[in-house]
Amino acid sequence: MVAALLGAATELAGYRASFPQDDALPDAVRRKRVVALLIDATHAAARDEALLGRALMTASRVIVFGRPSELDALTTLTERYEMIPLALPGQLDTLPEILARFHPLVRSRGSVKR
Repeated sequence: MVAALLGAATELAGYRASFPQDDALPDAVRRKRVVALLIDATHAAARDEALLGRALMTASRVIVFGRPSELDALTTLTERYEMIPLALPGQLDTLPEILARFHPLVRSRGSVKR
């Protein structure tokens, strides 16, 4: 349910959401040149250092979301892989701003959508 809400928030911000299967995540990060990878703090992918390293090497930003206590448990990995913590539900409204920092949407006149 949370993934669907974050996908909707991502699309409302003007970005395309994709939901690859767990076993396809590393290849999806490499093939699709993802701007941001949103990972649930309770999902195994949030601790998968091979995936996180690949995301870092391809300049994909990893946004890890969850309750503050779940994010606190990932502090070491968050720092090592430069992940952006997104505490839910309180920080959901900051998602468009976070995405725009790393890949601004450009309109036809060259203005950046914020």
